[in-house]
Amino acid sequence: MRRLLSVAVGVVLVALTIAPGCPYHNTVALQRKTLTEALPAVLDPGARHTGDIRVAKVRVLADADFRGQNVRWQKRVTDELDYASQVLAPMLGVRLEVVEFAAWDYHAPGASLTETLAALTTRDTGDDVAFVIAFTGALQLVSSDQHELGMAELLGRHIVIRGFADLEERKAFARAFPDLPQKDQEEVLEARRRHKQTTLILHELGHTLGAIHETDATSILHAMYTPKATAISPRNRELMEIALADRLKVAELRDPLATRRALLTALEVDWGGWVPSDREDELALLRAADDAGTREGTPTTALPASAQTQLAVVGRLTGEKRFAEARAELDALIAAYPASAELRMTGCQIALVEAGPNAPPTQAARDACVRASELAPDDPSATMLIAGSLAAAGDRAGARAELVAAATRIAAIPGDHAPGWAALAKAHQQLGNIALAEDAATRAGEPADGPVRSWAAQTRARYGAPREGARWKLTSETEADYVQAVRGLLDLVYASKYAEATKAAAAADKRWPGAPGIGAARCDLAMRQGQRDAARAHCARAVKAFPDDSWALYLLGVIQLNDPRPATGIATLRKAIAVDPTLAQAWRALAKGLRRAKDTQGLADLATRYQAQFGQALRE
Repeated sequence: MRRLLSVAVGVVLVALTIAPGCPYHNTVALQRKTLTEALPAVLDPGARHTGDIRVAKVRVLADADFRGQNVRWQKRVTDELDYASQVLAPMLGVRLEVVEFAAWDYHAPGASLTETLAALTTRDTGDDVAFVIAFTGALQLVSSDQHELGMAELLGRHIVIRGFADLEERKAFARAFPDLPQKDQEEVLEARRRHKQTTLILHELGHTLGAIHETDATSILHAMYTPKATAISPRNRELMEIALADRLKVAELRDPLATRRALLTALEVDWGGWVPSDREDELALLRAADDAGTREGTPTTALPASAQTQLAVVGRLTGEKRFAEARAELDALIAAYPASAELRMTGCQIALVEAGPNAPPTQAARDACVRASELAPDDPSATMLIAGSLAAAGDRAGARAELVAAATRIAAIPGDHAPGWAALAKAHQQLGNIALAEDAATRAGEPADGPVRSWAAQTRARYGAPREGARWKLTSETEADYVQAVRGLLDLVYASKYAEATKAAAAADKRWPGAPGIGAARCDLAMRQGQRDAARAHCARAVKAFPDDSWALYLLGVIQLNDPRPATGIATLRKAIAVDPTLAQAWRALAKGLRRAKDTQGLADLATRYQAQFGQALRE
């Protein structure tokens, strides 16, 4: 459900809590005090860059709706981008510079931001600038949901920003402050507009540089806008710095594969402040891109140099979406080298790309991919491409079936074929198939602390997904859906959408009755609603059902710390850390418990272990 604010956060709420009979009700003094409290927070870069300030070139487009709502739109956008630069310069050492303002002949008032972003990427490739920012018409009502206000390509260049709902804001202020001069209201309204739109720009710029939504409600990267938003966390700034360093290089010097790997390394260490599902989504994206980049960068010895040169031409034509020409070049190569699995794989890739990013694979793509698999039965790459295409089209069951079929083929070939099993394990990981990923990784010879098996163990602990879950109707076929359901439920809880979270929990419970991960999420929901006894009961049941449910253990430990004797809570939090060492929240809660228990030595030992685990100092 769309979260709407009849007026901006807190302003009218304060005014309406004054009883009509109060002698100070609606007085000028009270209204002036409330108006002052409505001023937004000052944006804080949170860091002080030393050295030269770099320039990030920006092209700004304004569609027909935005131009119609903002007569002097270039001046307004310039003001917001300048304010953003005042934050970015000390934070990242970069300043935004508009190289072009362009009127965009786009008029789609009913279009979603997803559709508008897709139209923008078609309109402007952005190859000559760091960012392409398009402004579109404002919503009819005031909203604080960042997804309704702006959208950006993750690790891309394109951003869409909605205009400010100026009319509705003015109406709200006129109702709340009828006795104050309009000039005073205008000053606060302008400050709020500037803060909201600039925060939105910083929020979406962050996503293009790999930043992830944060759970802190006052963060610029929180999923819901608030006038109290002030800064971006150090860990998100780290991600942005990594991506920005490559983005600002000349094209010939850029190394996107190395940048993705650096981001992947930074993301592997969770500090507890990111929204878990968003972090997992970006990790999956980076791992998939890393795998693809590794395959693309591996020289193929089966084809001579002349054929490799022609194959490079096929790749360029495909990148330019000249598919017919690319297929013609490839067909000539296949005629000369009919047994080359690499050429068949290229045909598979072309057919999938031509179908579109969210379209199911065509029969031509299937045929090409099947032929590639026949020529290299121990290499699941072609099947993985088909599976990825099916998953993108929403057919997770079909994607899983493709990978299971690939496993059957590999198992039928004499030998261990570890590289094929390892690739298959990663493919299952990207689809969230925990048990299937574990099995493939084990057959690849990966140790228990290897990347896929560690991910599986952490996912089971974090989302309450035990391997033997038949009693809750949790199977290898439903694990991915289950984890996604628990993540979605927690996201609603973090966004304070409690009514929606309650409905989502009921729906999940109907499909997986009594599953521990859902119980832990219900515990979190009850805690945030101040229902401590109910929360304790939900967490206790989840832990009884699955003793390694780290989220339930963490929440239960927090509850127990408030008991007269904190020893039980301390023990529970130690257990949470033991089963899920990456759960930073449990470490910080344990630190509070140890401090309360006056266990100085225990606190010192915990700080040392935290530094080793997360690479930063322990802060409660």
